Amino acid sequence: MTNLGDLSLILTIFASLWAICTLAYGLKKRSIDFIDSGRRGVNCVFFLVTLTSIMLVYGFVTRDFSIKYVADHSS
Repeated sequence: MTNLGDLSLILTIFASLWAICTLAYGLKKRSIDFIDSGRRGVNCVFFLVTLTSIMLVYGFVTRDFSIKYVADHSS
């Protein structure tokens, strides 16, 4: 489960950059296609952040101390 959370967090970074760049370019050039792509990127970021949060909560619930954040912030 730790790997899934790490992977989704890394993918979130790239999806965020994609969304920012395509939205900025789409707004500058007034291109509906790029704006739509940026909106889909934002939706992807939302999904990935939600998945990462679920993995972190799952780590707390199952007391998975292999996750550094869980080990540092739970008793």
